[in-house]
Amino acid sequence: MMQAALPPAVADAEQRFQAAGIPTYDTPEEAVRAFSMLYTYRRNQEQLLEAPPAGGTGAGSPPAYDEVRRIVRTVLAEGRELLTEPEAKALLAACGIAVAATRVVGGLYSPACYIEDSFPSVLYLAARYAHDFEAALIANTNAGGDNCHRGSVLGALLGAWLGFEAIPLRWRQGLLAGPALAQEVDGFVETFVTASSPGS
Repeated sequence: MMQAALPPAVADAEQRFQAAGIPTYDTPEEAVRAFSMLYTYRRNQEQLLEAPPAGGTGAGSPPAYDEVRRIVRTVLAEGRELLTEPEAKALLAACGIAVAATRVVGGLYSPACYIEDSFPSVLYLAARYAHDFEAALIANTNAGGDNCHRGSVLGALLGAWLGFEAIPLRWRQGLLAGPALAQEVDGFVETFVTASSPGS
């Protein structure tokens, strides 16, 4: 289908935009689609900042490269392309990334979503990482299963126990709606403080 000729003023404006490196679109729908893609890209880039650093969570200790090589060589020597769960967790631990022990979460305690299975796992992780908020949440994530809901309860427990400052600063600053969430939390707390005050 041939495109209708643009009015001279529109054609001149389009040429000026293109010369300045500003994109132009034939329809409003195309412009909205392009803007949506840019927004999605920006949001994805911001979410990447919420991920743990590549260096792991060890207290300044470098990755145990010899152990990593040993695990990988063993898998390759057996003609496999995938690691077993214990191998994967051993590799992560060698890189300083916190993991929940397979013999506990997935063995003794289940990563499933049912409350009778998941809540004991939450209690185990809270006790195991009672003084390390970051390691606890990463270990919960790496345990798999219903790590989303376990993580919300685990984060609340350790947040109440260790305090706000125990949450890594980069996690707080990396939240997409950080200020709005902080305001909502403050309002929620203020409601209970006001309700429990004498004479209220």
